[in-house]
Amino acid sequence: MSTSTDTTENESMTNKLLMQICEQLKEIHDVLDTRDHEEQQRYQGDKENQMKNDWMLAAAILDRSCAIVFVIILFGGTAAFFVLFANHP
Repeated sequence: MSTSTDTTENESMTNKLLMQICEQLKEIHDVLDTRDHEEQQRYQGDKENQMKNDWMLAAAILDRSCAIVFVIILFGGTAAFFVLFANHP
């Protein structure tokens, strides 16, 4: 009778140990999933920041180009006005 009791106790302890191992593996899986999700969000954020920086650079170049064209037209128009005004009888 003691061998069957010992066997039942061993099986019970084994089942408890397996359940604990399963719970720990689930916790590890959850932690790894969380880290993976955070890494994907960080990568997505880096990608969006890079795209934002590229567009800001393009806007700065366009802004500078428009400012240069405006100054050239302003001075050219002013010079043309004075040349025409000076030559008018």
